[in-house]
Order: sequence, then structure tokens, then C-alpha cells
Amino acid sequence: MARAYPRIAPEAYYGVLGQIARETEPYIKVASAASHRYTYGYGRAEDAAGVLIVGIILLSALVAAFESVHKLLHPQPLSHVGRVIVAALVGFVGNEAVADFHIRVGRQIGSGACRRPAARRR
Repeated sequence: MARAYPRIAPEAYYGVLGQIARETEPYIKVASAASHRYTYGYGRAEDAAGVLIVGIILLSALVAAFESVHKLLHPQPLSHVGRVIVAALVGFVGNEAVADFHIRVGRQIGSGACRRPAARRR
């Protein structure tokens, strides 16, 4: 996959690694009882989850950098142009739909914090 679609591969790696982090984080979060100092409790596993997420983000950045450098050093003719165009259009339409949804929900519930980021994404 990495050689067939070098521009899409970093996004795919990021998506897969992010999903792994989201799926495993609840299992490693173990909260201890609340105390006077830590009113919501304190779990060292939360720190480990944070380190895991940062590590996954770093790994995905390194994979993206490797793929980019590899593509620069070993250029290949662009193939599957139609698929790339379709993927870009689907991504654009999806982002617009999500931004519209956030703006609409933000107006319904009166949340500027929900509307503003969606408006900036446009």
C-alpha cells in the first residue's frame, strides 16, 4: 500500500494508529480514588495513555516523513489519477458536511465554541 499510494499512505497510517490509540486508551486508564488534592482522582495510567498517544503521533509523523523523502528521492509517475481525484472530492465533501453539521448544532444549542471552529474549517 505504501508504494502504490505514497500520498495517501501517511494519512492511512495516521488513521490506523489513531484508531488503535482511541481503542486501547479506555483499557489502560485506571483511575484511583479522589482525594483532597486530586478531586477527580488520579490515575498513573492516564499519564501512560498520554505518552502512548504522543508516541503514536510521533510514529505517524516519522512514517509520513519517511514516505515523503522516499518519494522525493525515488520519483514515480503519477498513477491512479482518477482515484486520487475521487478521494480528494470525497474528503472535501465530507469536511464540508461535518462543518455544516457543527454550525447547525452550534446554532441550535447556542454554542459559539461549536460554531467557530467549524466556520474556520471552511
